[in-house]
Order: sequence, then C-alpha cells, then structure tokens
Amino acid sequence: MSNLNEVAVVSVNYFGADDTRACLGSMLSDSKELRIVVVDNSPSDPGLRGVKAEFSSYVKFIDSDLNRGFGGGNNLGIDWILENTKCKYILLLNNDARAQRGAVDKLVNCLQANAELGAVGGLILVDGSDEVWFGSGEVDFARGGGRRCSSSKPGQVDYVPSEFLSGAVMMIRRSVLEVVGGFDPVFFMYEEDIDLSLRIREAGWSLGVCWDAKFYHRVHGSQSVSSDTGHIPRWSPLNPNFDFLVYHNVRNNIINIRKHVRYSKLVNIFLVYPFWLAFKTLNATRGRGFSAVRTVCLGIRDGLSQSLRK
Repeated sequence: MSNLNEVAVVSVNYFGADDTRACLGSMLSDSKELRIVVVDNSPSDPGLRGVKAEFSSYVKFIDSDLNRGFGGGNNLGIDWILENTKCKYILLLNNDARAQRGAVDKLVNCLQANAELGAVGGLILVDGSDEVWFGSGEVDFARGGGRRCSSSKPGQVDYVPSEFLSGAVMMIRRSVLEVVGGFDPVFFMYEEDIDLSLRIREAGWSLGVCWDAKFYHRVHGSQSVSSDTGHIPRWSPLNPNFDFLVYHNVRNNIINIRKHVRYSKLVNIFLVYPFWLAFKTLNATRGRGFSAVRTVCLGIRDGLSQSLRK
C-alpha cells in the first residue's frame, strides 16, 4: 500500500459548488489522510459557503481574488502545497470528476514502481457510463492540439504510455514540479495540460495513464457543453460556448506550436493545420455565420502576438 499522507490534491471551483461537493466526498470517502486544497476562482459564489462549512475540517480553501483560469487557479493550490507541506505527489483533479475507491492509491503505486514517469493520469470515464473519455493522448498540433485516445489497455502493464495527460486527472511528482514549474498562466483555459506535459517530457521524464485507476468525469461541467442528447463537440455551431472554446483552442494551439515545435517541423504542421482550420471554420459558419470566422481570426491573431514566458 502507498502512503496517502504523502499525497496532496488540488481542485479548482468556478461556480460549481455541487460538483465540488461530490468531488470532495469521493476523495474523503477514500482516505482522510489526503491533503486537499480547493481554489475558488469564483469567490462571489454563495453556493460554496455550504461546501466550506461541510468540509473545512479536512480541506484547505483558497479564495482567488479573480478568475485566474484553470492553470492559474491550479497554480495557487500547487504553490500553497509546495510551501506548506512535504507531500511527494500532487494530484490535479477537476472538480467535476470523482474517483473510484482506491484510484488515488493506484496512481501513487504506479509512480513508485516506475521511476521514469514524471506524472501519471488515471483512466477517465464519462460520468454515469463505462465510456472511455481519456485513455491516453496524442499531440497533433496540425489538427488542433491534443487527441484523446480510448484504445484498450495492453495486458500486464502498469500504465499506457501517453504523449500528454489530461489536466482533469494528473498526478505529478513534487520533484518534477520543482524543476518544470506549474501551468503557464498565459493559456488561461485549454491546452495548458499539453504544454505542461511537453515540458515534463522535455525535462527527461515519461508520461503514462494507469488504467486501473478509474475516475468519472462530467466532461466540461464548468462550460456547460453537454445537452440532453449528449456531449456537444467544441466546434459544433450548436455549442452555446462556441466563441469561448474555439477562440482559446485556436489561440492556445498556436502558442503551443510556437513554444514546442522546432523550425524543421513547422512545415509539416502548416501543410495541414490551415486547411484543417478552414474546414472546421466553414462548417461552423453554417450555424453561426461570419461570427465563426471572426472568432477563429481573433484566436489566430492573439496566438501569434502573445508574448511567451521564457
């Protein structure tokens, strides 16, 4: 058995008190040894007051003075843990995700047994089903960034190798975070987990997904992109959050290309990406008109002009 008192959990709340309550319940039902930090990106949310009263004995709540986005919110929690605890493993967990009993322990065991891993993710299932939402990931900047894979787990292995990990469930060694740092706040929302994953790999570690550690994810709960008929794709013209989601996907994918792709590889990406982007945009105009073009163009402009952290 691993030592769960060596594990700290960070979860970010943004007007999602019910999700946060369920997430904390799943963590604490597994073990009260966990050090749990909840960062509230919506300090004006009255719904979280009840959650704070219910869990204050076991959870550290940090109120952000503003909405710092996914990465910035997580960074507040990570910084607090590094400064105030000696925990060896830090689990980043979406507040709309729940852990199957024993899942956190299995992630720790996987890291302890595989020194080459800098971070490990869990098998993420769509909440209420056995559908695999994230089993591993491939980085494909030519087609918008990260591609989630749900292929079956090979037999008799501790983990499935992955090019990136989903920020919804990501356990990182403390020693790794002390080298590479947390999320780059330039992203605000989306694609920041790809950037952090690539920085971990560039520093010499590998990434993997432990399929025995199961988590259930409500899928973009904070962005309301699901409907009675199922999940609405990011690029669908029917998505009520199309402008926000697509803008940040385009902007942040371009930022990742600028940060991580060598000049010798850029030609291969730009032989495909403009056409992929044009196809997606054209399809979106059928339901959203010229506003879809404007959203994509803003993302391109800001992705190219954004100053990058050294």
